[in-house]
Amino acid sequence: MKTFKTGWAAIGFKSYQDYLYSDMWQEKQKIFLSKYPFCKDCGRKATIVHHTNYERVPQEKESDLRALCFRCHQKRHNKWEEIY
Repeated sequence: MKTFKTGWAAIGFKSYQDYLYSDMWQEKQKIFLSKYPFCKDCGRKATIVHHTNYERVPQEKESDLRALCFRCHQKRHNKWEEIY
């Protein structure tokens, strides 16, 4: 995990959350969702780009990311009950 911390910290982010709210991540997410507009788990419209691992943050490869809808993203983080 050391590369993960080094990655985002090296470009000026204090935390992973700071990175997720950055213009850099928002632009990456926008581009990824335009290329992959449907949830890879259920086929609904994708609205979130999920990191499958954190090894290359913030230089993610496409294979590190997955387009998901809100519900499927919540399921992946075991937050399914919070939807209802």
